[in-house]
Amino acid sequence: MDYVVNLQQTDLKTYINGITGGYGADVVVECSGAVPAARQGLDIYAKKVSTVK
Repeated sequence: MDYVVNLQQTDLKTYINGITGGYGADVVVECSGAVPAARQGLDIYAKKVSTVK
């Protein structure tokens, strides 16, 4: 594991943009089923991305 983030203390989008130079995440895995988590995952995707449901 290269990175670990505490979401109680850090804004995920800001963190991801910081470590990717603003590009965004290539892969996002959301397994909780929580709507806020899914929305947050969509916010951190890379600029060009495909989704799988």
